[in-house]
Amino acid sequence: MDGNFFVELCKKPEGINIDFKRDQYKLNNDILKSNLIKDILSMANTIRNDDAYIIIGVKSYPNGVKEYIGVESHFDDSDIQNLIKDKVDKVPILHYIPVMFQGKSFAVIKISPSRYRPFLPIRDFGIVRKQCIYIRRGSMNDEARSEEIMELYKEKLLNDTPKLNTNSTSNLTVINSPTKNSISYPAENIIWAYNGDLETMTNSNYWNQSVFDNILYVGLKDTCVGLDIDNGNVVWKARATEIVGKPLKYNELIIVPSSGRISAWSSEKSSKWYHQNNTIWQCNSRSNISFYDYYNGTVLIITVKMSARADEPSQLYLMTGIESIDLTNGNSNWAFDTYDMGHSVPVILNEVVYFLTSLNIYALRLTDGSIIWQKQLNKTPSTNPFPLAVNEKYLVAGVWDPYNPEFFEMVCLNKDNGEKICVIELESQTHNFIHSNFALLDNKLVGTNDNEHIAVWDIINGQLIWESEETYQYPIFSLHKENLIVGYMGGVVKYSINDMTQIGHIEASEKKYITEPIVHNDKVFVSCTDGYVYALRF
Repeated sequence: MDGNFFVELCKKPEGINIDFKRDQYKLNNDILKSNLIKDILSMANTIRNDDAYIIIGVKSYPNGVKEYIGVESHFDDSDIQNLIKDKVDKVPILHYIPVMFQGKSFAVIKISPSRYRPFLPIRDFGIVRKQCIYIRRGSMNDEARSEEIMELYKEKLLNDTPKLNTNSTSNLTVINSPTKNSISYPAENIIWAYNGDLETMTNSNYWNQSVFDNILYVGLKDTCVGLDIDNGNVVWKARATEIVGKPLKYNELIIVPSSGRISAWSSEKSSKWYHQNNTIWQCNSRSNISFYDYYNGTVLIITVKMSARADEPSQLYLMTGIESIDLTNGNSNWAFDTYDMGHSVPVILNEVVYFLTSLNIYALRLTDGSIIWQKQLNKTPSTNPFPLAVNEKYLVAGVWDPYNPEFFEMVCLNKDNGEKICVIELESQTHNFIHSNFALLDNKLVGTNDNEHIAVWDIINGQLIWESEETYQYPIFSLHKENLIVGYMGGVVKYSINDMTQIGHIEASEKKYITEPIVHNDKVFVSCTDGYVYALRF
């Protein structure tokens, strides 16, 4: 960090992403250490899209004047990470940066935004309380209120160095004027690029994409558009409120899940906007958060709400559940509640709903929500169950225990009765080991590990059998025929599933967050934080 950038930071007032400290943190006892931990967690948990900074050695006065005092000693990144790692469920992305200015030494702790917030203390330590969510409210650090906790979990569920490319984009088909940002992908790999009616997504707000009848439906925040997959032209568009799941098509309806509501519109192509006042049907969810899977006229939404348990009426818990909605009319078929905190998106296979929470995995009948079997995977509440993968024989699920940082486990179960077949061997020593998605291919599990490699395990014996040499930042993948298509912050790469050789790579000109690739008719559709929806070819 150069002196000019440091000066620009110091010109800013204290707020949700700037905090000034007159004195260097002291680590002489648990209370002093916990002051640093609380400050970092507060910054890391606050909903924002930009980096946050704790500036040390500068006194900020109420009138905005800054006094440059300086510090006499420094830490490094590893000191802070070692302090935090056994006291918090996962370590925020942070950097400790010494700065020289006006002949004095200062320090800046940079905390990057993360899709993994909220970060929770896993035990009492000094002034930090176990399982308490700390946030930045204005220029103060405080415990999150119930409505702020809901916003954090809603954001969490809206689900994680390339060379510069100088190719010309003069012959590129761009739908609507490219006024938002520069194109991120090479011209020879782009079929079309769209940046019209949608807001630019951020690392925490992802466009939700799906393809039906050669139309790519893309939704973010209050807008959903249907794009012709051959040319990117808009053929359908609707206004909703905080879209939180992939649009789907059922019979002649386009159904869009949004915050607290599911809306169904006619699928008839139109250049005019569909609005809430011309829906075919609407249903209100019992919570502010909805995700879904669907099958044969039924959609499943995840419901999350604050509720008290009968045995602890004074304590509010995040209660996770599933509700089944009839796609023909929006009526509720059944609801299933738990008092578990975290969860994965449910998977439907052969009219059975598989649902993983922080404590348990459930197999429910799709017809009425009754339990077929239930297995406990963890002894204490966790906010980060791993994604769920199911095929005709097996089910793979995983959890980690925030009260025991050494415990993280992935298991393969018999999908029909929940009996354990094996434990998948995980070598990573970090807690958010799996941070994209899984796929089951016969007896093999494909996923990504926390070292940002693509990996394959044998689910009969749990052994790791292959790992990519290359690393990919924030990878997320999809399967298409015999290929694995991996999107990551530096581009899109294609692997052959048969021998896991790399057979294609589209490299971006700069690092951007990217959605899960959708492959249809040999086109790869992705959206990223440069403001575009892309149709790509290898």
